[in-house]
This record gives sequence, structure tokens and C-alpha cells, in this order.
Amino acid sequence: MRVELSEVTLDVQVDGAGPAVLLVHGFPDSHDLWRHQIPALTAAGFS
Repeated sequence: MRVELSEVTLDVQVDGAGPAVLLVHGFPDSHDLWRHQIPALTAAGFS
């Protein structure tokens, strides 16, 4: 999903249901950095 704000566009991934977890990466990484953590967080009941 892409979220467009006035000065920045963010690519976000939404998975699971439950309390939200925000994973933030630094430059020059991408959301792919969190690919191994997302399934574990989803399985633990987070979104």
C-alpha cells in the first residue's frame, strides 16, 4: 500500500490483526529488511 502525504510518499505493508507494530528501516534499506520478522509478529497476534 502506498500512503501519499504532502512532502513524502510511504510504501507500507499491512498484515495480520491486532495491535499495530511499526517497523522503520534506515537508508538505503527497504521494507524487505523486515521480511523474516513480519510472519513471527503476525503469528504472535500483531498487525
